[in-house]
Amino acid sequence: MAMRNFWITGSVAGRKTKIATGPQGSGGGFSLTVYQNDGGKSIAAVRVRGWVMENGELVVEAYPADITPKAVGGDGAFQTVTQR
Repeated sequence: MAMRNFWITGSVAGRKTKIATGPQGSGGGFSLTVYQNDGGKSIAAVRVRGWVMENGELVVEAYPADITPKAVGGDGAFQTVTQR
């Protein structure tokens, strides 16, 4: 099987099957948004996207979306914190 530019896997509590997917074409990328409950309202918490540059480099970018994150340690990790 050919190696894809990106491969996304994930699991969700209470689900039997895992999420596993990737772009089919050699120029393919992806975008992913994680939504979070904020006092009964759904907000975009984190966005991740991957794309192919014209020079062939593969890039992944992750950033907070509609919420101000809290830094966690010095490794670049962050949290988005809301109330149910």
